[in-house]
Amino acid sequence: MIRDYIHVTDIASALTKALTYSGETRIFNIGSGVGHNLNEVIQVIESITAQPLRVKYTESRSFDVPINVLDISRARKDLNWKPTVSFQEGIARVYAWMHKEYKGSST
Repeated sequence: MIRDYIHVTDIASALTKALTYSGETRIFNIGSGVGHNLNEVIQVIESITAQPLRVKYTESRSFDVPINVLDISRARKDLNWKPTVSFQEGIARVYAWMHKEYKGSST
């Protein structure tokens, strides 16, 4: 499975631009425009955390879309928007937040 991951700050930025947009286009895809598979996600998480993950692969579900990567060209052109947080940086930010938030937590 390949998915298009985007950091929440980039979503907020796109929504802010959409609020002030006055053009005719009404539908925009908001994503990174880049796909990553599960193995890439695992590799980046292991690299950032310096810990190996225990991974259990299962069969894909019949309703899963194999590839979902968004075309963000309308948002780039009409909203003058593009994502600024890379895939790796987004995972690093989430990890840093979780580490700070849950440090010392028993759950």
